[in-house]
Amino acid sequence: IIKSNYSYLNQEKGREYLITSLFQYEQSLSLIPQSTVFTQLKMNARLIADLSLIYKEMSTEVTDILKEDFYYYVSEKNKNSLFEDKVFNARAICELVKFGIFSIDVLLELLQYIIDDFTGHNIDIVCTICDNCGRFLYLNDYAHVKFSNIIDNLKKIAHHSLLHDERASKSVLNSINICRPQEKTLHKKVKV
Repeated sequence: IIKSNYSYLNQEKGREYLITSLFQYEQSLSLIPQSTVFTQLKMNARLIADLSLIYKEMSTEVTDILKEDFYYYVSEKNKNSLFEDKVFNARAICELVKFGIFSIDVLLELLQYIIDDFTGHNIDIVCTICDNCGRFLYLNDYAHVKFSNIIDNLKKIAHHSLLHDERASKSVLNSINICRPQEKTLHKKVKV
């Protein structure tokens, strides 16, 4: 698919087709093992990062398409048919954040948006974002303070509002621990 799309990169429609073919989850992908799909997603993000050095507008096109899809998926409450699409979109955004294509500020804004409506599939989307680029955001000098505040807020929400759902509560706490591991306590050796 990608080879045939390269010949049309100088045309705007060709670039748009390339972007949508790289970052839209198709039902045929559900037959492929998840690890293969997400490995391919990382390579697609790298390809877009390389191409955006040549075609500057490509990064804004990718960002706009993924952001628009994200808001659409979040607005579709608890439709099980769209769950894989939601996770795929969140992972695509995370991969592009790591390459500097998708803005960290926009990701934090999206993360706060879904935390404000922390029910159903939004819990899984938050966990996906934290699992895929949470550590990157936590160690990033620019995003550290904002992301730490979001993580603290998320921890409070997990303790208070997810008491009835043990799976969701444990999933959120595991994602938080992936982003910000527990401080290791030093044990002093005492001579007897």
